[in-house]
Amino acid sequence: MVAGASTIGFTVTDLDKTYYELKSKNVRFVMEPKLREEEGIKLAVCLDPDDLEISISEP
Repeated sequence: MVAGASTIGFTVTDLDKTYYELKSKNVRFVMEPKLREEEGIKLAVCLDPDDLEISISEP
């Protein structure tokens, strides 16, 4: 992570669909959709053009 950088996250209703749509547009992911039972969400993490992480979650 870059010093002083912030993180951003989005919540979507269908993470798998969002993941495949973004992958088809060559978005790079550092974490594929994964169920996080302890948090009660499904989570994926992609990179923006500056290699900053963007979290995408499904409740």
